[in-house]
Amino acid sequence: MLGALLGLRARQAPAYGWLGTAGFALALVGSTLLCAITVIAIITQDALGEAVLATIFVSVVPGWLIRFPLLGIATLRARVLPRWVGVLLIAYFPLFGFLLSSYGWGGIALGLLWLALGYALLSARDAAVQRPSRVT
Repeated sequence: MLGALLGLRARQAPAYGWLGTAGFALALVGSTLLCAITVIAIITQDALGEAVLATIFVSVVPGWLIRFPLLGIATLRARVLPRWVGVLLIAYFPLFGFLLSSYGWGGIALGLLWLALGYALLSARDAAVQRPSRVT
């Protein structure tokens, strides 16, 4: 997730504006915290540590309601990647919550989101490489 966020930022940085910068910064900080919490939870197995980490996790996850929609709106406004990438970033958290609460498939949805984002970044990179430069 962190690598995809960095790739998204690198691809759209010139066209992002303040909204994209804010959305990226919030998404990166929140995703880094979630990654750190997950690693710490795997390493430590005591009950107190798990309770503290669960509290932090529950407080960080709702930030997805703000972070990823901001990033999706900035992606739509930047018009560097296909529109579906921005729509997917905006709609991800409600979809994640529904799938997690209804079917327990939130993790699968998260993996598919980042897989689709990686595809969009790779195909946009190939299109930029194949596009001939204009000589004036």
